[in-house]
Amino acid sequence: MAARFKNTIGLIILIVIGIIGVFYFLVSFAEEDIHMLAERALQETIIEDYHVRSDMEMTYSRHGKRKIKNYQIETEKGIETFSFKDSIDEYRANQLVTQYLLAEYSPINPDMFMAIFNGKMKKNGITDSMGIIYRYKGQPQYSNNDSLSPRTAYCTTIQFLDTRETVSVQAWVNYNIWTIIKYIPLLMIFYVVCVLGVFMLLILIYTYYKNKKCNAKDNFIAVEVKAPESGGEVAEGNIRLEDIILDTNKTKAYMGSKELDISKQAFQLLLLFQKRSEHFVSRDEIKKGLWANEYEALNEMNLDRRVDSSINRLRKALQDYPQYKIERIRGVGYQLVVDSNLGKNGSVSQIDHYKIIVEKISNRLRNCFKCL
Repeated sequence: MAARFKNTIGLIILIVIGIIGVFYFLVSFAEEDIHMLAERALQETIIEDYHVRSDMEMTYSRHGKRKIKNYQIETEKGIETFSFKDSIDEYRANQLVTQYLLAEYSPINPDMFMAIFNGKMKKNGITDSMGIIYRYKGQPQYSNNDSLSPRTAYCTTIQFLDTRETVSVQAWVNYNIWTIIKYIPLLMIFYVVCVLGVFMLLILIYTYYKNKKCNAKDNFIAVEVKAPESGGEVAEGNIRLEDIILDTNKTKAYMGSKELDISKQAFQLLLLFQKRSEHFVSRDEIKKGLWANEYEALNEMNLDRRVDSSINRLRKALQDYPQYKIERIRGVGYQLVVDSNLGKNGSVSQIDHYKIIVEKISNRLRNCFKCL
């Protein structure tokens, strides 16, 4: 039962970890799509805003498909030359120069820019709070007079619009969990759930066969250890103490098919109880039986402590079997009493069960009063 319980708990933990892992994977996948969408919407907004503002002001422009590294225009101050690090398309160079001129004569209006960006995001199903940060020569301006974006918001990369990098725009989107759920592809959910289901099925199959193997092993031990009921005979090297079987070859004790968790000294104590009439052993017999080689060397107080410790350990080993009780006969020794009213292997009737509980509570209260 303990093995099955542990396997069940382990399976539940694996399922929870799997669900958390799947949720994290799907959320990361959806967030990446939202981030890419925000970046693309910002680029489209930059282009649309550029065409709107360039029509408002007459700016010098010339078209061509050739690549250039220098671009010259005639202004009120005379001929002004713009140089680029690498050769770029002439149309792109014209756009960068025009943005530079527009920043002075027709600058970006953050609210109008925000309206275009917001419209593009809504077309893609994102209606969460968002904003625009416009900078000109290092001085920021915000759409709708907002401050900086919230810490939880996603901020796009800063986009420089002009050739001398004096003008830049940046967008932020503070999306919530419902937006993330909308961007999780159903096909991806189906695929992940199928993989998780197959994985859990394999775990269930493995757990089933492992439990089956453990049960077969327990049955084998039960058949090997349990003494035949006819005649009360036991295997060679084994000694019966009521329902307890003592394997003297391996120094192990069994209650039916279950091995008792006892020390070597507790095993020797059980042997002493088995050999004595009415399972009574004096304290002096315990000292000589368990510490024969040290009996003369150890003082009386040390031996008494060892006896008490060994008795307590044996009581703890037999605590699940209330039909076995070690009673202390003050000043004489100990007696192993087997209650015939209790069933084998610790099974008790409902009335006896309550009696045992009441007796345990009474003993604890008695010990508490002794300490006062």
